[in-house]
Amino acid sequence: MGHSATEARQVTEPEQNGRSERTDRSDRPGAPLFETRIERTESLTYVELLGELDLSCVDRYADAVDSVQAGMLVLDLRGLTFIDSMGLRMILGTWQRSRDEGFVLEILSGREQVEKVFRLTGLDHTLPVVHQISLNGHSQNSNSH
Repeated sequence: MGHSATEARQVTEPEQNGRSERTDRSDRPGAPLFETRIERTESLTYVELLGELDLSCVDRYADAVDSVQAGMLVLDLRGLTFIDSMGLRMILGTWQRSRDEGFVLEILSGREQVEKVFRLTGLDHTLPVVHQISLNGHSQNSNSH
């Protein structure tokens, strides 16, 4: 049996070493994997997404974006290090809501690994993804509702 334990260790260790940073950090209690920073004006909500947007973030993401009902919402993805299909689904839901409720949505493109997910799914052509905010210090949008 000692030989089996050694074999199990040899199989387990390479798998653990090959895990993404996301998995390794989730093993640390209290380590935030996802955060938002929000700035609001009368007609603009700017939401910076930081970390990893996945299933574990549904409530925190909704808290950040669900209050927007008018004006413009800018989702800044530059701080994301990871996004999965659930993250894409959340953003798609926000886009659909913007169309249904009449607010403007701009998605500020993220890092290469995040952009790649949008390209592979074709969402970079469907969603309003931009490489820089079309506002000049938020002042252009202050008159639109």
